[in-house]
Amino acid sequence: MKYLILILVLLASKFSIAQPSDEQVIEDAIKNKNGLIEAYCTSEGSGELFWHSGDNAWYWDRGVVVKRKTTITGVPDAVVVVKGLARYNVNGGTYSYKKFLTTSNEYEGIPTPTNDEIINFVNSNLKKVFSGREHSITEVSSVTINPETGWVWHEATRFSVKFDFAYKEVVSYTEVADKTGTFDIMFYRKDVSSPVNNLLSVETTYKELSRKKYSEKEIKGMKSLADK
Repeated sequence: MKYLILILVLLASKFSIAQPSDEQVIEDAIKNKNGLIEAYCTSEGSGELFWHSGDNAWYWDRGVVVKRKTTITGVPDAVVVVKGLARYNVNGGTYSYKKFLTTSNEYEGIPTPTNDEIINFVNSNLKKVFSGREHSITEVSSVTINPETGWVWHEATRFSVKFDFAYKEVVSYTEVADKTGTFDIMFYRKDVSSPVNNLLSVETTYKELSRKKYSEKEIKGMKSLADK
């Protein structure tokens, strides 16, 4: 066992010594300089070395962020932020660049609706927010934008925002639960100058605070989002 650990430590040391510098990673990954504003390696760690059993190969991934000017009608200052991984083959301690894997595209500089506008839109579309559960939601008492996350633009006409909700939900024939939940909501609009006109939502986390018992008759008599 001691020998195995020693071998793994020696291999890790050998691989880490030969790792490309951040400057080399950017040179390898960013061949197209058109509209390039800046490109840099992420500050989280120094890359990940892993074995890919499907390819029967060692790979090393390094996080990269690329910012470029983009051409969006009516938004001359828009910038696309591409996040991804520069992947290298690792063979005998030698690193050879393989490809760039895009993990996300985001945009900066696009006109953003106000918080009030987007909250009002959500309040007007609670059935869509709770789609599939609108018959069991009896009350939504709080709708706020999650303070720890920002707006993420995926395209000029599509962006996502995390929202926090407090609500009541029928969870059995005789029980209603008080819950809080965080929803990842994707908003859509026709073009950059149009207001938001649609949404899709996913509840990513929730917490049940308490439950209250009622008679079956009381439960059946409760109004839900579907009735509003």
